[in-house]
Amino acid sequence: MNLSGAERHPAVTLHVERHGPDDGPLVVCTHGGGSSSATWRAQVAGLGADRRVVTWDLRGHGASAAPEDPGAFHRDAALGDLLRVLTGAGATASAPAALAGHSFGGYLSLLVAIARPELVRGLVLIATGPGFRDPDARRAWNEAIPATAARMGAPERVLGLIAQPDSLVIDRLGDVRAPALVVVGEKDRRFGNAAGYLAAKLPDAELLVVPDAGHHVHEHRPDAVNAAIARFLTAIGH
Repeated sequence: MNLSGAERHPAVTLHVERHGPDDGPLVVCTHGGGSSSATWRAQVAGLGADRRVVTWDLRGHGASAAPEDPGAFHRDAALGDLLRVLTGAGATASAPAALAGHSFGGYLSLLVAIARPELVRGLVLIATGPGFRDPDARRAWNEAIPATAARMGAPERVLGLIAQPDSLVIDRLGDVRAPALVVVGEKDRRFGNAAGYLAAKLPDAELLVVPDAGHHVHEHRPDAVNAAIARFLTAIGH
């Protein structure tokens, strides 16, 4: 994958938090559109005793900088930001990280696994979809972003991050080498089918459907999700 799209977007000041022992295995957590790193509080508390858990705010979210230029909010800009967070936290080919992502954060984590597979030891994909191969479905998603921003109380320009410019991720799922844990809430109607699709199409994936939970399953049922993540990370030696 050509990363020139990511490199064209200027870096912005990002809010990054580091938790846990400095010598523990690295887990980098990325939140979804319209949210912030605060969504990972339960995972930091549950996983941070033995692992380095890094959380961060997407550009325009939480305490990260929010450029006025709408052109600064593009998927590839978010990709560049996550790569900077990863390498800044010490991820290398010899010491790759586990990536945990919720919703758009999971999609972005998949993008890193495709673009820079050597940096990724495993993926935890929570309430995530792979994007759209059908141009009409992709167009409908993008046209709904203003309404999505209004519902989330987020500036419309900022939600430009979640716009789908192409079908790269869904087209390249078979190339993802990292093992994956796919998690979805039983009541998450929008992402339930997407989670099943990911689990079926990724070469090495397991699916966990958490009862009585919705889109923010990691917040609704943190004990169940944390236990599953811990088991998964231990199984992959991380």
